[in-house]
Amino acid sequence: MLYNKKVYVAELVGTDPSTDLAVLKIKENGLPAIVFGSSAALNVGEWVVAVGNPFSLTSTKKFPIESFIQTDAAINPGNSGGALVNKEGALVGINTAILSRTGSYTGYAFAVPADIVKKVATDIIKFGVAQKAVLGCEVVEYDFRNAEKFRLSTTVSDFRGVLVSEISEEGAARSAGLKPGDVILKLDDVETNSRSSFEEELSYRSPGDQIKVVYLRGDEQRSVGITLLNRNGNSAVLKRQIYSSASVGANLEAVEYGVKVFRIKDGLFKKLGIPENYTIISINRQRVRKPEDVVEFFERYKGRVLLYGVNSSKQEYPLQFYLQ
Repeated sequence: MLYNKKVYVAELVGTDPSTDLAVLKIKENGLPAIVFGSSAALNVGEWVVAVGNPFSLTSTKKFPIESFIQTDAAINPGNSGGALVNKEGALVGINTAILSRTGSYTGYAFAVPADIVKKVATDIIKFGVAQKAVLGCEVVEYDFRNAEKFRLSTTVSDFRGVLVSEISEEGAARSAGLKPGDVILKLDDVETNSRSSFEEELSYRSPGDQIKVVYLRGDEQRSVGITLLNRNGNSAVLKRQIYSSASVGANLEAVEYGVKVFRIKDGLFKKLGIPENYTIISINRQRVRKPEDVVEFFERYKGRVLLYGVNSSKQEYPLQFYLQ
């Protein structure tokens, strides 16, 4: 990390791939800090400034969330990770992506809202990982096409809300009685008229939080109280757990998409050419979620192996080799 012509060695506290955020820690006192503004208080047409290092940095974009600030501020390749500030100099977002025909500033830019950044960063500092709340259902836009697909009325005067498309086998939504075809109108008192607004409202919550879901089933409006859960299906606090294995010669950690491999030493993984910070998603087309499962496989299996995962730049990186 570079500041005021000094170079600092930074310790990685934690990352959150879904928002493309990381928390770094350095040993220094008295450094200036940006003031957090409120992304929720931003108005359409308000002036903002994108700060970054254009055209010289590598982006690490991989995110399923859709709650972004859209801006026409001059964001170019390399601005990713820079600050989006308002005219008072307060942080309102972190630059993340650009949608452009040319790859540079002639399109639309996107930033993670500061309110989400603050929540994620606080979680990582306190627990080592972001505490993400899960409702236990997938939603799609509620419009004519999707209403027709789910055999709902297409003659409504206004397609308000988001449409529940799938319900997890074990989750809060199923326990609360929600079903595919229900239309969620509000989370607490916040209207959810798009998938992005639905995802954004959940991103401010934590596992264990109570939330009231207002929804339509047919012509009947209903409401139900739901306790949000984590990705493991309970409301416990998730903490970063690192599994060290001498047999494969690396540290492993369960992450959102699979098992991350890092601090690779002399050993099996180095011999096989597995890169640093590689995330294993599946082995021989079987999803993996626990470090113990990965280690057990490599300790016992003999034969051809197809490893599917992503490298440190979040690019697909399949590997094939033979274990003897």
